[in-house]
Amino acid sequence: MSHPLVAQTAQLRVLIAAVKPKDMEGDPPNSSIKEIFRNGNVILTLDTASDENRAPIRLRVSPQVLSTGSLYFQNLFKAEWRGKQLESATADAPLEITEQFEDVKTAWMMSLICSILHHRAEAAPSTKSPESILKFAHVAQYYQCTSAVRWVASPWIKAALEKSEGQPDSMARFDTLLEASYVLDSPMDFLNVSKAWALHWKQGSSAILYAKGNDAVVPLFAYVDIEQQSKLVYNTIYQSPAQGSAYTADVLPRHESQFGAEDTQPFD
Repeated sequence: MSHPLVAQTAQLRVLIAAVKPKDMEGDPPNSSIKEIFRNGNVILTLDTASDENRAPIRLRVSPQVLSTGSLYFQNLFKAEWRGKQLESATADAPLEITEQFEDVKTAWMMSLICSILHHRAEAAPSTKSPESILKFAHVAQYYQCTSAVRWVASPWIKAALEKSEGQPDSMARFDTLLEASYVLDSPMDFLNVSKAWALHWKQGSSAILYAKGNDAVVPLFAYVDIEQQSKLVYNTIYQSPAQGSAYTADVLPRHESQFGAEDTQPFD
């Protein structure tokens, strides 16, 4: 014989199910479609040509929301022929659009970006590996929405940076995070990763500054531009208290900043 509390719980569940509004149900109307925007009139299919056996990811989205955060989608949906199709598209008869991706991981990254653009940040994980962050950055760059999604990536970069400290492959991790920060056009993340990258380079910061013929120094060109904006690490990296001297922006070749013309002003 079951306990009375178990029976009461079962009855309660039946009552809740009976009065629960249909639009609050957890299961979407079509289980093969991820309902990012329930009333969206576009089904965005993320297909992967490399895996024919895997079903494509299908997302119900809002073209207006995607256009607000992504210049790529803005141009896609404002095309004359596409605009006419959207006029007649409804939630019950949505317009279907397919985007091709090289692999499943990239397609899933785009699915995450679509959720973020729709202010569904709860879909984002709390941490990601440096490689995944870089892939996220490249997908966002391709769809021209870095400014709308980089705030989600900043905690990932910070956590990955802290986790990379002291690891045997820390420099490789720093390189990946540095590129991701640059692609996302995130000055503060680039600043923090650059500082760690410079301080952990085995030959020391002075060698970085003078090794102009080494490909490894290229990120430091952009680093100087970030320093001109923030000046937060000038005293710790570009000054040498033991020698009583300081390096200036003229030490490194000029670099056209990724972060805007206002970042190229000289030091005060």
